[in-house]
Amino acid sequence: MPTKLASLALVTLVTHATGCSLAFVKKAPPEVPAGAWVECTESKVAPVVDVVFGGSMVLGAVGISQVEDRNREAAQVAGVIYGLAGLGLLYSAFVGFRETGRCDQIHDAAEARGVYGPYPPAPYPYPYPPQPYLYPQPAPGQPYPPAQPAPQPYPQPQPQAPQ
Repeated sequence: MPTKLASLALVTLVTHATGCSLAFVKKAPPEVPAGAWVECTESKVAPVVDVVFGGSMVLGAVGISQVEDRNREAAQVAGVIYGLAGLGLLYSAFVGFRETGRCDQIHDAAEARGVYGPYPPAPYPYPYPPQPYLYPQPAPGQPYPPAQPAPQPYPQPQPQAPQ
């Protein structure tokens, strides 16, 4: 039985230890020149997801170990599996926070030198195209269009005499 438990725990640890951070965080190269911009992950979403799931699995393992059930061996196996998987996810979170923090430091040093990414700055935008005129334009020698006559008021209804 111990060999089955150990092999099951090892398989679970290997499959669950590849948490979000280990799978999705892009690490910066080990050697980065001072002030250079490198492509790496700054977002801390993946490590936070690892902390949430890893912490809940460790708490689940503690809870399973406290349950008094008829099948005590099954509870022990499940507790070990949950605990190892949770520890693997917490390790993934540790690596994720370490690498995203290092990426933040590298990008801050590059921005302090005026480098804001791997690409050159974009050229100035094109000027706006001339807009079509929606109203009549003045003649070339006339500064303003001729004045329009004032609109006539609507005729008011007149009271009618009783018949």
